[in-house]
Parts: sequence; structure tokens; C-alpha cells
Amino acid sequence: LLNGLGPMFAIQLFIVVVANKYQQVKQAQDDQDNAAVQLFEIKIGILQANLPRVSKLGTHDPYVRISVDDHVKKTRIIKNGALTEWNEYHMFPVRSVSSRAEISVRLWQRYGPHDELA
Repeated sequence: LLNGLGPMFAIQLFIVVVANKYQQVKQAQDDQDNAAVQLFEIKIGILQANLPRVSKLGTHDPYVRISVDDHVKKTRIIKNGALTEWNEYHMFPVRSVSSRAEISVRLWQRYGPHDELA
């Protein structure tokens, strides 16, 4: 099969494999650099929420957005959220004693921005 494609194909294939190998090494180095700066990790648990009725129908699709510094994670979306129980835990690296955590409940919408529940 390779004989029909010629030697150029084999050279391109080799370059791709070598590039992927160095990408893994670079990712490992970046992880080590980030770990050196990290002071500790914080575990944030989102258990449940007692949300007010938003519409006359009383249905909404809530999720929680958690951010610590530049790291953002979201819980799963609870469809028709009459009972809002997530029971989810998320780990965040903390790089400074002045790091801030922001937690907001948002309403998922198919179109447009997701509204923050105040």
C-alpha cells in the first residue's frame, strides 16, 4: 500500500508522529509549571438549591457556574427544575491567597444569553 503512495507519504506521517510526541512533552512541562505556582486545591460542592418560580408555568432549566480565578466549571443542567439537586463536587487550583470564588445560578436557554438568577 505504501509503495503506491510513494516516500513523501511516509515522511509526512513521521513528522506528524514526532510532532504529537513533543506535544505530550510540552503538555507535561506546562502541567509541572502550573503545579509549581499552585498553592493548594479547593473542593467546591454544589448540593441543591431552593429556587423561586421564574415563570407562570414554574419550569426552568437551572445550572450553577463556578469560577475560581480563570478556571470555570459548570454543573449539569436540570431540565424542568422543580427539584434542583446537583450533588456535584469540583476541584479548583488556587494560586494566590487573594483568589476569589464566584458561584452563580443561571437559567439555560436554547437561544440568547443564559440569564443569571438573582
